[in-house]
Amino acid sequence: MTQLAVQVSNAQKAALLMELLSAVDFVEAVTIISDNNRSEEAYPRPYYSPQHAQMLQEEVAFDAMLPELLGRYPNEFVAMAQQQVVDHDQDEIALANRVHTRYPDTLILIRPVVEQPEAPLVFRSPRFAK
Repeated sequence: MTQLAVQVSNAQKAALLMELLSAVDFVEAVTIISDNNRSEEAYPRPYYSPQHAQMLQEEVAFDAMLPELLGRYPNEFVAMAQQQVVDHDQDEIALANRVHTRYPDTLILIRPVVEQPEAPLVFRSPRFAK
């Protein structure tokens, strides 16, 4: 492991740099040591399941198939496994129960087939200023 030391002019800039560096995938840890030798460690990167990449593939396949799905299953929910539709239903809960019974150990993507894409999730994070 190699360490890098950076001196920054104030705490606000140090916090910003810490936030940026902690988002980089090859950075293992970020620590700020202030003038009074108090250290503060950045939160670690979020955990991604080993199935994360597979779920992204399912989402890409769903997006690519959406025009076809709109013709076949409008306003229904579809269940996808291995980039293929395995079931569909107007009731999302019934569909989920059925596919999880049929495919207990398989990653399943369930999405509504609608023309409007899902709204992106926005998370606001408070910032403290002096």
